[in-house]
Amino acid sequence: MKKQFLGLLFLTVALAGTLEAQTLKRGIEYETLDVDTLTNAGTLTFTFSKYILDLYDLSWIVAGTSISGTPAATVTLEASNCESCADWEDLASWSLTANGLDTIFIQPSFPGIRARVQVVGSGTQSTQIRNHLRWLRRKE
Repeated sequence: MKKQFLGLLFLTVALAGTLEAQTLKRGIEYETLDVDTLTNAGTLTFTFSKYILDLYDLSWIVAGTSISGTPAATVTLEASNCESCADWEDLASWSLTANGLDTIFIQPSFPGIRARVQVVGSGTQSTQIRNHLRWLRRKE
């Protein structure tokens, strides 16, 4: 019984350390996500890698550069309030329709604990998509 308790205690501490390592902690934080290529009517999903447990303002820039064809996509900022479920709520959408045009989402008091952007293409294209995020902790 004592071994089981120690094993459970160790597992609890390890999981708490993992969640703590994946949480926003600083007053301001920047992240650039991997670059990916949107092809025709495909869908790309870019998910922020950390949990947002405090009150933060978000600035998320999505930039598209044409490789071929005409860039055309809908970019949607989404939030979720659970750690691992598939429930996402749309916060804002924007059309990406010109080469080099940036979509900028500014979300004061971000309402979720997870954030992502989905880019859904239309037409015939190959467009490079880049994402840059800035989180700013709100003062209480």
